Amino acid sequence: RMVEIPNVVDIGFDRARRMLENKGLRLGRFKGEYDIAIAKGNVLQQTPPAGENRPRGTEIDLIISKGPEPEPTPEPFEYSTPAPIEDPN
Repeated sequence: RMVEIPNVVDIGFDRARRMLENKGLRLGRFKGEYDIAIAKGNVLQQTPPAGENRPRGTEIDLIISKGPEPEPTPEPFEYSTPAPIEDPN
C-alpha cells in the first residue's frame, strides 16, 4: 500500500520519527549538520521529500540540525613582557 510522505522539516527529531512511523514509514539513516536557520534538534532535510507516494515500510533519511556552527577557538599566541625601564639616576 502506498502512503504520502509527510513533511517533517523543522520538526523535532522524536516527533518527526513518530510522524513517519504513524504513516507506516521507517526511519532510515540520520546525521547532524550545522545550520543557522533551523533550531538544534529539528529536521533540516529529508529524503525522499515530502509529498511523494512511497510503499509502506520505506526508509526516510533525515539530516538533523546541530544549530549554528560554533565559533572557532582562537589560536593561542605568545607574547613577551617588555623589560622594565631602568631608572637613569
